[in-house]
Amino acid sequence: MTLSTKVWVLDPIDFAQVWTVAQMLVKRYSRDGIEPVWKDEARDIGRARSNEPGQGLCAWLGARYSDTPDPLHDGTVKHDEDCDDPCTSSWCVRSAQRYWVELDFDTTYGYVGAGGASAGDLHATILDQLGTFLDRQGVRWSWQNEFTGDIYRGHDGLATLGSLRQRADR
Repeated sequence: MTLSTKVWVLDPIDFAQVWTVAQMLVKRYSRDGIEPVWKDEARDIGRARSNEPGQGLCAWLGARYSDTPDPLHDGTVKHDEDCDDPCTSSWCVRSAQRYWVELDFDTTYGYVGAGGASAGDLHATILDQLGTFLDRQGVRWSWQNEFTGDIYRGHDGLATLGSLRQRADR
């Protein structure tokens, strides 16, 4: 099983900049000497890019992004019969956001990094550094904690990733 942490960029930004920073962070926390190989493809809405799996990277990085000035997702919520009133499902909260880029960092739960860092610790570190880059660009961002389904704005909640990861192992 893997920890999948999604990040949404809530304002327009050059996708190439976001991808370059995210890719640099994945490479930084992987084995030395790995030069990531990725693929790009068209989708019904926007485009998608991902690292090829099986390269020994600390995380499999995937992205969906808008290749026009319009957002990838316009913030339209599509409630269904399973929604409460008021709806608090993570899917509906997530779909209420307008976003231009969606990133997904995917790491095996068995990951052990420097100093015994867990997959949650790794993701918290990557998101903190990616978020600092986005903050400096004046771009808002949010992310989802897969363990709880909670969606946070900016750096809020990042400390919970490592601590929740520890509890998930028990």
